[in-house]
Amino acid sequence: MKNKKVLKRITIVLSIILILLDIYLYMKMKFTWLEIGSTHHQYENASLIIGGLFRFGLLIWGILLIPVVWLEYLLINLLMKIYRKFDSLKRILLYLITLIVIILLLILFIKTISLIIITLL
Repeated sequence: MKNKKVLKRITIVLSIILILLDIYLYMKMKFTWLEIGSTHHQYENASLIIGGLFRFGLLIWGILLIPVVWLEYLLINLLMKIYRKFDSLKRILLYLITLIVIILLLILFIKTISLIIITLL
């Protein structure tokens, strides 16, 4: 029971951090869009448009990371239930499948969050 409370708190903190990163990315993106009309050089405008579209895509990925965090939370809870409920080969098979999905989502999360952080720096 204590593990679930800790896990839920971690999930809530990660969700809040993601929301704050998305807000900061949106504010930074807003300044990029305002600069587009101020210059008269076409290559500089094109560069700003490409940068703005890239940040917009990252903003969408950042928003989509919030459900991924909660999906990870649910999958880890499912993993604990599988471990307690099943025995022998069925437990190992379900445990491995769930663990592979958790690892893949975790890799997606880490890659996307690192890309967002690198963009903000």
